[in-house]
Amino acid sequence: MYLFSLGCLFGGYYANQIFQNTTLNNNQAITFNALQTLASSFNLNQQINTNLIFGDFIAGLTVLFSIVTGTTIAAAFSMFPFVGAAEMLLIQIVFASSSALLWVYIVANRSV
Repeated sequence: MYLFSLGCLFGGYYANQIFQNTTLNNNQAITFNALQTLASSFNLNQQINTNLIFGDFIAGLTVLFSIVTGTTIAAAFSMFPFVGAAEMLLIQIVFASSSALLWVYIVANRSV
C-alpha cells in the first residue's frame, strides 16, 4: 500500500507536469491557510463501533460455514451447464457429511 501511494503521488506529479493542468496550478482557493484549516478541523472518532467488529466475525463464520457445508464447492460447480439443482444438493450433502465424519474422526480418533 505504501508503494502504491508513492506511485500515485509521483504519477500525479508527472501527469501534472506533462498535461499542465491549470486548475491545480493556478487555483487561488488552495492556500496554506485553507489547508491548515482543513487539517485542524479533522478529528478522529474514537468510539468503538460494534457493527464493524462483530460484522467481520459474522462474515468469517459465514464463509467458514459455507466451506464446511459445501456451499462454496457447489457454487463452483454451478458454472457448468450440466450441473442442476439436484446435483448441487448432492454435492453439498456429500461434502457436508464427509466434513462431519472427518471431525468425528479427528475428535474421537476412530472412523465411523
